[in-house]
Amino acid sequence: MQALVLRANRVLRYEQVPDPRPGPDECLVAVRNCGVCNSDIYRACAGRAYSYPLIMGHEFAGVVEETGREVRRFRRGDRVAVFPLIPCRSCANCESRCYAQCVA
Repeated sequence: MQALVLRANRVLRYEQVPDPRPGPDECLVAVRNCGVCNSDIYRACAGRAYSYPLIMGHEFAGVVEETGREVRRFRRGDRVAVFPLIPCRSCANCESRCYAQCVA
């Protein structure tokens, strides 16, 4: 698949990367639309990436291509929007369902 890869601060390349495979409880989503947000700019241009290389883009929607063996809620062909955060589900914000304010 093609991806925008951040190789180092301010070093972005459009590259061919291996196709991902979903884990047992994951879905593989073919991206149809995506956005660029403020955190993308900080990661790419202000040295704020967690690690390199980093495939850019985390706000997207698309179509489920494949599901892991434990997935029951989604199936191939479903249109989905992806929640771009991984909340800890244990801090006060997560317990109030304010996942975007997770402190983890």
